[in-house]
This record gives sequence, C-alpha cells and structure tokens, in this order.
Amino acid sequence: SLFVYIKDVCSVNVYPEDWIVFDSEGNYLFTSVSTGPEVLLHYVAKPGGLEVIKNQGMWYIPAIAPDNSTRYYESYLMESDSLHFYVVVSPGSYYESALSLFPFSDDRILRLYYDDFFDSVFMYCNYVPLEQFPEVIFTYSWGYCYPILTAISDDITTMTVRLTDQIAILALWTYDFPSVHEFYFPTFSNLQMGTYALTDHNFLRIITNQKVYSFQVGISTSIADENMGHMGQVILAYPNPVRSSQQLMIKAPSKEPSIIDIYNIKGQKVRSLQMDKSGQVEWDLRDHENISLPSGVYIIKSRNSFTTKPCKMVLIK
Repeated sequence: SLFVYIKDVCSVNVYPEDWIVFDSEGNYLFTSVSTGPEVLLHYVAKPGGLEVIKNQGMWYIPAIAPDNSTRYYESYLMESDSLHFYVVVSPGSYYESALSLFPFSDDRILRLYYDDFFDSVFMYCNYVPLEQFPEVIFTYSWGYCYPILTAISDDITTMTVRLTDQIAILALWTYDFPSVHEFYFPTFSNLQMGTYALTDHNFLRIITNQKVYSFQVGISTSIADENMGHMGQVILAYPNPVRSSQQLMIKAPSKEPSIIDIYNIKGQKVRSLQMDKSGQVEWDLRDHENISLPSGVYIIKSRNSFTTKPCKMVLIK
C-alpha cells in the first residue's frame, strides 16, 4: 500500500538524498533525508534484473556501489512518519553481480548471484531480515546460462535455465527446503535467442527460440504426506511484546536440545542461546556482552533448521 521515490544524486557531502514516501493513491506522506556517506556513495536504480521487492513489511531496493558491487537497502517503517534503512552487502566477491531477490514462502528471500570469476551461479536463502553472510544452498556451473526464478504458488518456486539442448527446471518446496528437485527436458534446437518464463495457475510457461514450452508443476501425494507434518512449526516467544525488565520464554516445536540465534532488524546476531532437552530457554534480553538491548524488532531463529519458522519479537522499554 506504500511506495517510495528516491532522489539519488550520486554524490557525497554535496546534497542529501531524499526518500519520499507516498500511499497507493499517490498521496504524499512524508520525506526522510539521508546525509550518510554509505548511502550517498551508491546509486539506486532498476537496471536489468534488479527489481524492488517487498516481503514481511520490508522493502528491498537494489543499489550499485562505486566499485560496481551490488548492495541492497533493507527499508521499513518503524513509525508512521519514519523510514529506516540499512545497507546489506552482496555476500560474495567483487566479481559477483546480483541477478535478483525473490520472495520465498512468507518469511524468506532467495538471492541469486552470477560469479564471472568462477563462471557459476550461487543461490542463497535468507530469513527476513537479510543476513550479511547467508549460506549457499545450491551452486551450478553451466556457462553463461542465466536462471529465471518464477513462483508457481505460495509454496513452490522454480528456477529455469535454458541450456544448449535442454531446459533445466529446479523446484523448491517450502516444506522440504533446502532440497532442490532437478528436472531436465530435451529441446530440438540450439539456443539462439533469450528465454522468458511465466506462470499460469500451476503451469510454468517457458518461451525460448520462438517456441512455448508448458510444464505442470505440483507435489505428488507421497511426498506431500511425508513432509506436511512440518507445517505450522514455529518458535514461540512470550510475553510478546516484552518489556526490558521482563524475562522472555522461548519454546521450540520439538523437545530436544538445540541452539537459538537472535538477530536485530539489521540482520546482526546479538545472542545465541542453548535450549535444553525440553526445547525451551529463558532469555534476559541482553546481548552476548551482557548489555541490555534497545527497543526494537528482533528475529528468533533455530540454527540449521529450515522446517522451523522464525519468530518476530518486539522489545519495548
């Protein structure tokens, strides 16, 4: 329901940068002014493949740094007349150029990067907010073949790659993530032109070499029965919102020892906690240096568990 117009001057210590927020009807709401050099040294644009996306109340706005590396502004509204944004650096080397960010499920974002130096594409997955150093979940080296991410449904996302004499379709499903399901289909002509993919209900349409290929994408009953038991597993935290003078009780869906990581809204880890065999732990709302945390939004995640959804917690004074 909101959009932002950024007056980017591509300069530092000359003019401030204006972030102007409007509602969906085009009515002006307010302006946030930035004079920070980490913002003014970038330019914000929509070059090929870089799109502004929105997920979990966050805007992700692509930006190019002076060394041509890719950054993203992670922006959100803390109050009705304030705009906060943080620079999230691309997780790889100087040689990487960002291909896209893509919402996955209701709390994750997929990040694809093509690395010219290694001639490979890397797929990362983040929970919201973005982490500065996400883990690679998939890598392939198929030459200069660029992938296309397409959402089939709320739970299924495909990555399409047109190879010389094949079409490769890689499917991700939220309930058995990070498994990558790979399918390869022969084509009858060498690649001469670009490739485009789009969805029509549960069909994936791929346009390449002046031909349209149609694939129906779904989940078999056996796989669904095996994995649907993970639905709804979420970390619980109460009271929420919590005051700084209180203790926060955190419970995991399963009763077993595990490690819980807590991040601030910038994606910085502020504390790790060890759960006992009961699957719960009490937290005094202090960071790893035993300093009381400021008010704000925090994300509680189970380490190395992709079937457990993170929990958003609000700390107030």
